[in-house]
Amino acid sequence: MASSEPAPVTTAKGPLLRLQALLRRAGDAAVRYSIRLSPSEAQRTLGVTFVAGAACGILAVMFHTAILAADRRLISAAQSASGWSWIPWTLAVPTLGGLIAGLALSFAFPAARGSGIPQVKAAYAVQTERVRLRDGAAKFVITALQVGAGASLGREGPTVHMCAALSCAIGRWFALAPRSVRRLLPEYELVCVESAKKALALLDAGRPFDLIVSDVMMPEMSGIDFYEELCARYPDEARRVVFVTGGALGHHVGSFLGSVPNMRLEKPFAAADLRRVIEQALV
Repeated sequence: MASSEPAPVTTAKGPLLRLQALLRRAGDAAVRYSIRLSPSEAQRTLGVTFVAGAACGILAVMFHTAILAADRRLISAAQSASGWSWIPWTLAVPTLGGLIAGLALSFAFPAARGSGIPQVKAAYAVQTERVRLRDGAAKFVITALQVGAGASLGREGPTVHMCAALSCAIGRWFALAPRSVRRLLPEYELVCVESAKKALALLDAGRPFDLIVSDVMMPEMSGIDFYEELCARYPDEARRVVFVTGGALGHHVGSFLGSVPNMRLEKPFAAADLRRVIEQALV
């Protein structure tokens, strides 16, 4: 007669549970050591800064080499044409180069327009960490084409734009926080002079400025006289002046400040106040 009782089942619960506990402890230890040994955000930012600096140096050399190569094949070749043909070629090459660059900037890469420095400053001022890599690449190709075709363009601004785009891309590839990526962008270039006359000398030499911070009361030439001179000679620069004032204002100074639309900064002020005014003026 068959028995209906189930057959006994044997299990090795003790060794299996000990193995599971051992694996959990090993996993926890691995996580703790990985957290302890992983670099902090500040350490990663420092490392990425070195990588971005080296990459930007290589990029600048490549940019200079590309310009020289384009120059040999375009404007230099046109000027070396035989006979009288160098004249039409010298006229045609810059024209065609400018036409191609203009179409590319107008329809394909509008964010690559301009010298590049104001775009990078705007990206920093409005607290966005992104300067797009595609715009930096377009700046590389279009600027090399224009300069190689004979256009009178500087290389410093495009280099800043391209390096900022590359630095932002490297920061995102290493998964840095947005605040850390912004630190890879150049902030502001400050040029300090001792008098308004020296500031005018820089402007006469063709030095452009995005913002001019000027005290109202100065020896030799006051801030009011400086502003009026700018209005007569450089009206665009006059609109970029921020006046620094302090103490009791006379009737003449008060009337002048009330008649101009320029921003002002009251003394005494902290560095944060100056930064806020600069960012408001540049945005």
